[in-house]
Amino acid sequence: MSGGWRSARLRRRVAFVVCGAALVALAAVLRTIDDVSSASVLVSVIGAVVSVAALLADVLRGDADPLPRPAAELRHRAADALADAVREQWAAEFRLRRLQDPEPVDVRWVAADPRLADHPENVRRIPAPRDGQRQLGGIVDAFAAAPGRRLVVLGGPGSGKSVLALRFTLGRLAVRRPGGAVPVIFPLAGWDPRHSGLRDWLAERLAADHRPLAAFADGRRTMARALLDTGLVLPVLDGFDELPQAVYGKAVRRINAELDDDLALLLTSRPQAWATAVDEGDVLTAAQVVKLLPLDIGQSAAYLERTALPLPADGGRRATVWTPVLRYLEEEPGHPLAAVLTVPLMVALARTVYGDRSRDPTELLDDARFENAERIEEHLLEAFVPAAFHDAGDRGAMEARRRLGALARELQKRGTGRLGWWELEAMAPRVLRVYAPGLVAMAATAALLVPGLLSRASSDLATVEDAGSLVMNLVGRTLGYSLGVAFLLQPAAGRVHRIVFLRRQLVITTVAAGVLWAGFALRDDRLHARR
Repeated sequence: MSGGWRSARLRRRVAFVVCGAALVALAAVLRTIDDVSSASVLVSVIGAVVSVAALLADVLRGDADPLPRPAAELRHRAADALADAVREQWAAEFRLRRLQDPEPVDVRWVAADPRLADHPENVRRIPAPRDGQRQLGGIVDAFAAAPGRRLVVLGGPGSGKSVLALRFTLGRLAVRRPGGAVPVIFPLAGWDPRHSGLRDWLAERLAADHRPLAAFADGRRTMARALLDTGLVLPVLDGFDELPQAVYGKAVRRINAELDDDLALLLTSRPQAWATAVDEGDVLTAAQVVKLLPLDIGQSAAYLERTALPLPADGGRRATVWTPVLRYLEEEPGHPLAAVLTVPLMVALARTVYGDRSRDPTELLDDARFENAERIEEHLLEAFVPAAFHDAGDRGAMEARRRLGALARELQKRGTGRLGWWELEAMAPRVLRVYAPGLVAMAATAALLVPGLLSRASSDLATVEDAGSLVMNLVGRTLGYSLGVAFLLQPAAGRVHRIVFLRRQLVITTVAAGVLWAGFALRDDRLHARR
């Protein structure tokens, strides 16, 4: 039944009409009252009504009408919408990293140490390539060729694991059919396997990042959890090594405990972290394990030459700022720069820093300035931000450096290498986090009520004491509402049932309004007794 009182749209309209009518009625009564104490009580009641209206709007906002469609069709529609959102998100990231300009450097991979993988009969291994190696661009085909459809990718810092996860996600989306599984990247740094299971955490992250999936699918679980339980989400677990080392073993056991036979996944990690996880926990059930190989200098040279701007013609031969540097490295393969250019991340940084001919990469051959590979890497990292924000000018580059520095300090304080957008609020001072939401919420009400009340307070109808009580009333309710927003609202989508949450907040709001009313009434009685 989609009409009548069960219509979510009708319920929302009725709720807002009732709250609006109450506010209008209270405002009309306020105009007829000359006593500031009574006016303060009504202001408190107005604040309570506004709070109730906000809570009703928040609760009813995601309450969709029951749809006369099969549950499977609803899940498939939700999966298709999720696929569109994920494609849009990571296609933009792909362009931002200039991976399509002209194409990313192609890292190769081989099978990892068999001791890091499950038994061959359980793995149902990826068919061995002819040359013993595969290119990163073929990771989607390799994944599809593995009957178990579970893959662990190992690689050192900057080896291309995150780019692999991005390319894998976009590649799977390109061949996905309507109603099929949707690859979604989950940075594992935000998961604590000691306190939550993998599926619970994945569902929370899906609901937080894609709000439509926070709606309940069948009255007992969110749409995010329903997609996970029915195999319509293909988790891409990026950065296993960014979990605390103490939980490596437990994390693998948690993942194995929640794997269904038909649940595919891809996981990336640094080799040492995965080896520790296997030693302390277990292998990943039915998963093939591969490792990324360093670039050879020929790959790096070809990539840098074709992505750099050409220099003015010299005898009809094409040359770039990298040409003399790469020729030198051919003669001196033991130079520290040659080792740096075997890391895909460093090659990408070098391209950005020296890509516009404003800087000369021959400076990297200065042994007095760069005595080892670490110094060259530090130089490329330091020069990357100004080069990346070159179009924004010096001021824009300085502002970017300042903000990135703040993020880096926060990550260092947390002891992790990841910070989700949903955690940015935690970077604000605690006092600001507590007080600002209430201050902003009350600003509109104060802008309408304070001028009229202050005019009354300045007239013969009120005393200085009454004006002071009015100010304290506004400040007290603002702080109280702030504490409610910060500590009483629903902490995560789907964690508390909406009806339970609504009842709890209505009780809290009613009690708070009653306390305010009683306090002001008692104060009014005392004032009359003194007179």
